Amino acid sequence: MHEHRCPLCHGPMEAWFRLPHIWHQPRGTKAFSAYRCIPCGFGSLFPRPSPEELRSYYDNDNYFERHDPQSREQYQGQIERVPEPTFLDRFRVRLAWQFDQSQPLDAALINNTIGISSPRICDIGCANGALSVKLKALGHHVIGIEPSEDARRRAIAKGVDVVAGYAEALPDEVKGRFVDGVIMGMVLDSCSDPFEALRNAVGLLDRGGYLFVTVPNCSALLSRRLGPPWFHGDAGRHLSFFTPKGLACSVEQLGMRVTKVFYTGYVSAFTNERAAAEEMVWDLLYAAEDQPFLGQAPKNSRRWQWGTLARTLLASHINKYELVGVIARRSELDS
Repeated sequence: MHEHRCPLCHGPMEAWFRLPHIWHQPRGTKAFSAYRCIPCGFGSLFPRPSPEELRSYYDNDNYFERHDPQSREQYQGQIERVPEPTFLDRFRVRLAWQFDQSQPLDAALINNTIGISSPRICDIGCANGALSVKLKALGHHVIGIEPSEDARRRAIAKGVDVVAGYAEALPDEVKGRFVDGVIMGMVLDSCSDPFEALRNAVGLLDRGGYLFVTVPNCSALLSRRLGPPWFHGDAGRHLSFFTPKGLACSVEQLGMRVTKVFYTGYVSAFTNERAAAEEMVWDLLYAAEDQPFLGQAPKNSRRWQWGTLARTLLASHINKYELVGVIARRSELDS
């Protein structure tokens, strides 16, 4: 039960859920287990996939070819069965939208936080450069770091200055630079060593600089109810699992001061597409298993979504929203 120690608080970690295989890999391939630390909320996948395995999980060029025929048919058939939204489906999404108070990690939030002229920003995991383009339009000097060659091509085509690299092993092009802001949007949960990635990010910050981080919120009701089939969990490609408390502690242990905790991600959880996607993942993981998710994982469905909506409309942010972010500042007295 306590075979692993929490890398964040060094306390014992307890079994959380098991994966008979990564959901987008054929049945019978490598199995994994997730453990979590109850005191600080940090969770981790064991054994850690190798860098080669992790790259293959993100490689979409031959995605379907890597599946066995049965899994491919299940996946395609599920997508084809997404029903057209009824009046009640549209009403459910509309109701969620009316009660949504999300604060996304966007250019406006970053610009208003940094508040200086011509700030220097490093966007780690910049993907196709969509956010970097908006920041450049506001007068920011942005350099992106992105491991995916295809994503880098798309970012460069948009005029983004982007280099190949990982958060855990920063490229030479940014080493020795100091910036006013570092962005890590939905990156930390995929890092092989999230704490080394954070140390690298903080090391790039000039005195008084800001760190912006978002991750899936594993304290959210949807995460707790769905487990591995949860869309934002994506266990296998995501290696670490954070609660708001765990994320804040991860940043604060590096000497950073958390100035804001914010939440986003709500309306999309109630669409037909989300229900179909999570049902598909459940089937690929557990349809042939006797004891799915320690006996607790439900299938998502539109009826189930109504119950979740009722329980979350007026819930606290920590229980309601699927993503959590922190803004943290480096001391102006740091050397």
